[in-house]
Amino acid sequence: KSDGPLLSSLVSPARGMDVAFFRDGTVITYDQQHAKFLFETTYQVDWGAEPGSGAAKRGSFHDVVVPKLVESFNQPYELHCNELSHGGATYELKWPYQGEFYSVYFPGTQANGNMDWHNWVMGIEYVNGKPYIYALMQFFWEP
Repeated sequence: KSDGPLLSSLVSPARGMDVAFFRDGTVITYDQQHAKFLFETTYQVDWGAEPGSGAAKRGSFHDVVVPKLVESFNQPYELHCNELSHGGATYELKWPYQGEFYSVYFPGTQANGNMDWHNWVMGIEYVNGKPYIYALMQFFWEP
């Protein structure tokens, strides 16, 4: 729904929310205050180098991250707890944080040999008994 205040209320008040568009790309940390504006700001960040081409990926959270999240949630996906599912990878999938996480896994399509799989992983921590997101990272097939 592109609701910044709602997203902000889900961001960890203890450490913010780390966002990595690429598994080995730049990690951008947003605190609750900045998360309120992620759907409207045009501030561009460097998300790192695109796998395969090495081209720099620059853009706002709204223009880069949101479309891929929307795509993931608008397809049939599997929800897993503390499991990094994948349809085959050229790298080892590793969650670089300590703690619990959920993964939103799309297994890909037969037409593409399931190489169009992707997985958004959300680190969840409890602060005063409430769950918050402390990290958001994308995994997908890379050449």
